[in-house]
Amino acid sequence: MFDSISRALADENYLRNSKERINAIKQGLNRKTIGLALGSGAARGLAHIGVMKVLEDNSIPIDAIVGCSAGALVGGAYACGMSVRELTELAVSIRQTDIIRYMDLGITTRSGLIRGGRIRKLLMELTHNASFAATRVPFVAIATNIKTGEEKAFDNGPVWSAIRASISMPGIFVPHKIENEYFVDGAVSNPVPSDYLTALGLDVVIGVDVVPDVSKSGIKGEPNMIAVLLNSFDIFQERLVKMVIHHSDIRIRPAIEGVLAHEFYRAEEIIDMGVKATMEALDEINEHISL
Repeated sequence: MFDSISRALADENYLRNSKERINAIKQGLNRKTIGLALGSGAARGLAHIGVMKVLEDNSIPIDAIVGCSAGALVGGAYACGMSVRELTELAVSIRQTDIIRYMDLGITTRSGLIRGGRIRKLLMELTHNASFAATRVPFVAIATNIKTGEEKAFDNGPVWSAIRASISMPGIFVPHKIENEYFVDGAVSNPVPSDYLTALGLDVVIGVDVVPDVSKSGIKGEPNMIAVLLNSFDIFQERLVKMVIHHSDIRIRPAIEGVLAHEFYRAEEIIDMGVKATMEALDEINEHISL
């Protein structure tokens, strides 16, 4: 992760599109720029919608978004034009049967349980098949090259494709191929990518951490294969967060313990967790903005 940030700081061509857009935003602006880093967490990532709702309701601008995994999904859809209201309505409409419907099982492949063809169609709809150049705010999605281990930040090409790479949880989703490279979940390398916002020059960085305390996961009895995969993923994410969260000026951490990775059908409850945590952080946010 640190090599990628060093590149963002040292190489003027790395994330050049985002740097140019952010510099343009800064021109003539008489306030601090605010960046939002939306972290990984599967269903827990629906809390990001609640975070953005509170920011909007309190007239706190979002000048750039960097997203990882669930954060890339929510942040990318928002950057491509979906409103907080539309995201909320879509999220609360999700039922368990909807989740099953999008699981095109990859029984002919050994690289993941879900092929992702149906997810691809959904992502194209959510992003209006937009390119990064067309997003309403600069947006960057983080994924991990499964062959080299390199952390990859996407800010050009079709947004849906970068999101598909970023959400590809190892063992669950088949890795996503982009330009002859194979990518998996950005959480493998950087679950709360707030460091990119610092490297890109944002003045105030808000990091949203929705990785759970695994000891409070609520799993009872002997875990099945999926629970083992998901909990293993959460364990190392939890440790990685401790390495990167200090790049955030403000850390928002919704109380998502007890919400399991697949429980998208609890959207209303999870969004409210994001609302509550952001309301509690408002004074700190306003203090950083006014400094």
